[in-house]
Amino acid sequence: MRKVLYSICIIGICILVSGCKESEEEILEESNMSDNVKVSYDFYSFLQSPEATEKQDASQIIKLVVTKNEGVQDETIVLDLENEEIIIDPWMSSYGINSEGDTQSFDDKEEILHILETYDVQEWKDDYTTEDPASYQDGVGWNVWLQYEDGTVQSHKGSGSGLEQITPEGFADFFNALEKFVEEHLK
Repeated sequence: MRKVLYSICIIGICILVSGCKESEEEILEESNMSDNVKVSYDFYSFLQSPEATEKQDASQIIKLVVTKNEGVQDETIVLDLENEEIIIDPWMSSYGINSEGDTQSFDDKEEILHILETYDVQEWKDDYTTEDPASYQDGVGWNVWLQYEDGTVQSHKGSGSGLEQITPEGFADFFNALEKFVEEHLK
């Protein structure tokens, strides 16, 4: 009788251990799936797309988003190069870009690519922040996001107490060139 009980206990333990092993494998599989970031081509959630890990040709850029926050003045420029559209009156959210859905077409994508290449935007550092955010109250900041055809996103940013200290050389001219492009096409 003891041998039968012993055998039943051994079988029960084996079943329990194999069940735990399956659960552990399922948990690992689920966590690996959550590590795989999904690509989004939608402006609202494109910031959740994976980061570009290698330099890509400028002709592969399909979206361009530029924000500049200076005091009470927030400016956002959103260009859909793939569909050759300017997003009208966009604003940033924690996930991406919001808008009322209004767009204006343009037919000179090459001009935008020329601006990006003129100011060598793809070569800018990832982060120009030099100050600890705790060291100032009302700061300024900027962001540039480039999304490529493969869905990856390259980003550049800076924040601090003064815009001149946290931007790459030529940033003001770059922003002005984009702003002029948008204004001319929205007339």
